[in-house]
Amino acid sequence: MKKLILGVFCAAMMLAGCSASSSEDDFKKAEELDNAGNCAEAVKFYRKAAERGHAQAQLTLGACYYKGDGVEKNLSEAAKWFRKSAEQGNATAQYFLSSCYSFGNGVEKNSSEAVKWLRKASEQGHADAQLNLGICYIEGNGVAQNFAEGKKWIQKSAEQGNASAQFNFGNCYSEGVVVEQNFEEAAKWYRKAAEQGLAGAQLYLGGCYLLGNGVEKNLSEAAKWFRKSAEQGDSLAQCSLGLCYLKGDGVEKNLEETKKWFGRAAEQGYQPAIDALKKYF
Repeated sequence: MKKLILGVFCAAMMLAGCSASSSEDDFKKAEELDNAGNCAEAVKFYRKAAERGHAQAQLTLGACYYKGDGVEKNLSEAAKWFRKSAEQGNATAQYFLSSCYSFGNGVEKNSSEAVKWLRKASEQGHADAQLNLGICYIEGNGVAQNFAEGKKWIQKSAEQGNASAQFNFGNCYSEGVVVEQNFEEAAKWYRKAAEQGLAGAQLYLGGCYLLGNGVEKNLSEAAKWFRKSAEQGDSLAQCSLGLCYLKGDGVEKNLEETKKWFGRAAEQGYQPAIDALKKYF
């Protein structure tokens, strides 16, 4: 009898091992197909792996349903698969599920549930989740307002190198929200985000140099950062760069360049740029 029990146990363990291996094989096959641009066929293998409990496959299948890649878009199915992966502890799935609850995508909108899943992802070090959880605490959205907690989570995200968090943390210091106002700290965090290419941070860092807030006033540096932001399409940066060319602030005066940058901002409907074109041209 003991031999029979042992034999059944060993057989069960072998089957479990085969199932786990098979789900990983299916996932890898799905990735190969996905990378080759065959999304519809990839979804079949993501589904096979997901149904065997492969957390990453569940997350990816949810993303396919969310975006409509290789399958008809279905937000309810997306949320279902995000949840399966999230319940296994996948931080990205937890973050995506929180987003579903925040916006009511595939589930009933529920700010408290959104915060619950944000917290789970944040505690695993998910930087985007940490930023959003911090904002929830500052705004009192889905959780009791708590500036100290808001600062804590935004700072954690910023220190991980999240550019949006760095920009938001810079804004906190610039405006004196959740921290004591400190323009030097604001400029420091704007620079970190700006160097990662975040257009809003580049604009604000340019403003710091233009006004001498937290850094030594330097019009050339101001124009440089305005340009970086303007080239990404930020209308305020485009208008600011146009003004630099109009006044000769940090660049040589050039009315053609002035008109060009005012024009680009005006094309986006930015009213100050529209007014400036009428006034100067």
